Amino acid sequence: MNSKGSAGIIQGRGSNKNMPYQEIQKSDVIIFWGKNPYESEMFEYIEEKKIIVIDPIKTKIASIADIHVKLKPHTDIFFAMLLSRFSYIWDIHNEVYLEEYASEYEEYYELTQTIRVVQILEKMDATLEDISDILELVKDKKVAIVCGKKIQEYYDGDDIMRAIDAFAVMLGLFGKEGSGVYYIGESSNIPYKNGFDTDNGEFIFLDEFDSEIEE
Repeated sequence: MNSKGSAGIIQGRGSNKNMPYQEIQKSDVIIFWGKNPYESEMFEYIEEKKIIVIDPIKTKIASIADIHVKLKPHTDIFFAMLLSRFSYIWDIHNEVYLEEYASEYEEYYELTQTIRVVQILEKMDATLEDISDILELVKDKKVAIVCGKKIQEYYDGDDIMRAIDAFAVMLGLFGKEGSGVYYIGESSNIPYKNGFDTDNGEFIFLDEFDSEIEE
């Protein structure tokens, strides 16, 4: 499946390497971002895990999730960027990992500061408490972020996936057992062992984005 989301993955990581979904078995927390695991073989891996669902629809998995954020469609990039922003502010980011594999994270944090929090949260139909609850649940945990197909096919699907990837990078999830980002696409199910496949081995953050929410 070709999608803008897959293109965004390659822009940030330098390749289409993907977290093998079997790694979910080793996770403490699973974030299903626009993904319904009841429609796939992943469902068998979610028992006894903490579950976060980010989806405008109350799916079956959302009804039993520890946290369900009913994010309005086409606002995913803002939510992902705010998760990165507050992971930095609240000192949840993995500074050691970032210095080695994503040294431009402070510049990315500055980009996230251009988002007007109160106005954006209202438009997303989300709250600062949603962000706080998620960050509290993922702090110092093995976290797998599982992304669905729909968000990758939005007009800004490439930026959305890079922003979700950036949040995972802020937490230092790549190259860590039971952690990372799984997405649907033309991918190679090969985990990252260390740096990224870019020229300098570091993750490439977004340096600009469309600040307007599609009505």
